[in-house]
Amino acid sequence: GRGLALSLEYDAALFDEATIRRMLRHFETLLRDAVEHPDRRIGELRMLSDEERRELIARSCGEPFDYPREATVHGLVSEQARRTPHRVALSFEGTSMTYAELDRRSSQLAQALRARGVCSGALVAVCLDRSLELVVALLGVLKAGAAYVPVDPLFPPHRIALMLESSGVALVVSQKSLVDRLPADRLDLLLVDADREAIARGSGEGLEEAATSTSLCYVIFTSGSTGRPKGVMVEHRSVVNLLSWMQTEPGLSERDVMLAVTTVSFDIAVVELYLPLVVGARVEVASREVGRDGRLLQAAIGASGATVLQATPATWRMLVESGWEGDERMAAWSGGEGLAKELGRELLGRAREVWNLYGPTETTVWSSAKRVDEAAVEGRGVVSVGRAMGNTRLWVLDERGELAAEGVSGELWIGGEGVARGYLGQEEVTRERFVADRVWDGGGRMYGTGDVVRRRGEEVEYVGRRDGQVKVRGYRVEVGEVESALRQEAGVREAVVVARGEGEGRRLVGYVVGEGMADGRALRRAIGERLPEYMVPGVVVRLEELPLTPNGKVDRARLPEPEREGAADAYVAPRSELEAAVAGIWAELLGVERVGVEENFFELGGHSLLATRLLARLRATLGIDVPLRTLFDHPTIAGLVATIEPSSAPAHGDQNRDTAEAPSGQYPLSYEQERLWFLDQLQPGDASYNLHRTMRLRGALDERALERALDAIVARHDVLRATFKAGEEGPYQEIAPDC
Repeated sequence: GRGLALSLEYDAALFDEATIRRMLRHFETLLRDAVEHPDRRIGELRMLSDEERRELIARSCGEPFDYPREATVHGLVSEQARRTPHRVALSFEGTSMTYAELDRRSSQLAQALRARGVCSGALVAVCLDRSLELVVALLGVLKAGAAYVPVDPLFPPHRIALMLESSGVALVVSQKSLVDRLPADRLDLLLVDADREAIARGSGEGLEEAATSTSLCYVIFTSGSTGRPKGVMVEHRSVVNLLSWMQTEPGLSERDVMLAVTTVSFDIAVVELYLPLVVGARVEVASREVGRDGRLLQAAIGASGATVLQATPATWRMLVESGWEGDERMAAWSGGEGLAKELGRELLGRAREVWNLYGPTETTVWSSAKRVDEAAVEGRGVVSVGRAMGNTRLWVLDERGELAAEGVSGELWIGGEGVARGYLGQEEVTRERFVADRVWDGGGRMYGTGDVVRRRGEEVEYVGRRDGQVKVRGYRVEVGEVESALRQEAGVREAVVVARGEGEGRRLVGYVVGEGMADGRALRRAIGERLPEYMVPGVVVRLEELPLTPNGKVDRARLPEPEREGAADAYVAPRSELEAAVAGIWAELLGVERVGVEENFFELGGHSLLATRLLARLRATLGIDVPLRTLFDHPTIAGLVATIEPSSAPAHGDQNRDTAEAPSGQYPLSYEQERLWFLDQLQPGDASYNLHRTMRLRGALDERALERALDAIVARHDVLRATFKAGEEGPYQEIAPDC
């Protein structure tokens, strides 16, 4: 008899022929399965043929490769130190350390830790300012057989105490200036400065290995939906697998210089610090100020000779907007959040190569990579997160836990060597998110990321999230933890937090309901004492009630756009042309209609990265060069303009640094002079910024006349008699008297 025929018409502007043919194959497979299994529910019927399923599995798997499976991270660094003992391993603000010195000093620290009772498998917190000592401390903890818990010194003391309590650390490695931020009465402390002599008495030799490849390497805390941060436990073998693969893709060699800008409490710092050290390259450790200021970051790139910089898109945006014209030597690695195609195009024109990297903390930093080319940044949206790294599997699964067809959205589950051990002390959550790999015949475990993606060939495209987790400026935030912090404040009965905006402008907004509670700004300040800056909502809105869906859940789509609390009462109009110009720039960046001169930039929703964009805009539009620290010290328009216009400042206020009186021939540096002084600290004696010219003079030379002419020039221009010196309050210039 005659069979059934099916024809399908489609809009060629929306679908290509390959997609339509694939849809028809899926429909045919579904019909066949329905005929063969009439008792199955529709949702249980197959759409993938056996052949297509095998193809999807092959495309989902990264290249299998061998790596030193018994190695540890610190063991690889020590091996490199034996190969290149005299090569510079680390540098920081003009100081450096060879591989041999790094190996010896980290071993001495390990001996000091063992003398304090630190044993194999223990957890040791590291809370240090960015410096060479920070890297020594991390390796020293590993050599002692322990795992480290990185603690950012800028976290609120309450947050630090919570992390230390949750991890149950045996000891904290820190420094004298940070002791008041630690619950020192409950912890054993090893201070790298106060205990320097005791640490140095160790020989650094004969240290027995106390860790294996399956030992914990570190525990990094991420935001937790229950209101408490989650500690992700990562083993040495997972880090070694990552470092081994990244030597080839994206690629790093002994000739490279990696500029490290990321806080060690963010897991991408693992790559910045250890990848160079296992291949014989140099790590240039940047100060916190450099990582937050686009112009200082520009200077550090040039002065350090950096060939690789890894950063979040927000940091790359900051660098581009600061006027960075690029560096043909440098590779740009972007990760932590989606790379907008528009920003990708900017980077392609400035770097020798650009890579987009993706991965959650729970699968050891990065799980996929994409070499960005012109085709990858066409149009709008975000760049593909690429294909799986070596020994990694990227499964796109539907609601039933089955492989989703190509082009169909599903949750991304990641399997392979990078899967972490789980969450410290949270077995139930670990069992929920770390499960047996049901797709891979070879067994193992996989981690459910909560990211919604779809597959396009070997690559994966990011679509969104399936839960309450959001990314803000590269940081992963569980909004439930922020909501919990708000509910703890007096009078707050209900709290909801959402992320608004896109890309680098994305920010958290809180909504609260209650009686007798503080205003939004006071609530922000209160939770800011317990949460890191990136987790504090830019605005907190008070509502009479939360909008609900018919089934009684919060209808987040109906939450109102935030308005500034008390904006009408707080508004003070600009009083000068400069205040008006600055107010216009503030309003544009903050996305508000107007800004009063007494309103606080950070209480209006500004943050550190937005602050760098503000300073870049002031520089480009008004020709005003303001240090980032000045904005933090004077966060209102009135205060900021007062530092620029001395005449507008109150008699007792700050005066402009370039016009301030200075005693006995000592004067503060201009902003450009301070920048050049900073460069000289990074690379002493570098003549890159010296301008020179050679002239040939013909005829008889009157040496006395030439000498008098040069003396007159030096007498006329004070700067020719200036020398830069370091003072207690920072660098200054000393003008020698005219003689």
